[in-house]
Amino acid sequence: MTKVLMLSAQRFTQEALEQEATDYLGRGHYERREGGEEHRGYRNGYRPAEMDTTECRIQLQVPQVRESPEPYRSGTSLLPLVKGSGIKTAWAALSVIG
Repeated sequence: MTKVLMLSAQRFTQEALEQEATDYLGRGHYERREGGEEHRGYRNGYRPAEMDTTECRIQLQVPQVRESPEPYRSGTSLLPLVKGSGIKTAWAALSVIG
């Protein structure tokens, strides 16, 4: 049962990170900017990360954005979602592997 919960938490968190990058850029994967749309950056792959929960450590792939007007920090939208949910922290616990 713990494995099912871990995979569910991993999928939920991964989808939230993907949606956060999509919202930041204003477009999805393989979509181009429209005519007068402001340049927000480009998707630039992923970096491996881990997030600690009370039950386990979740492996994640954090989207990267390059050439953005300000530094992009993925995971900041997760803070309200995980507060008091058993996840130690969102951004602070997202640590690069290696």
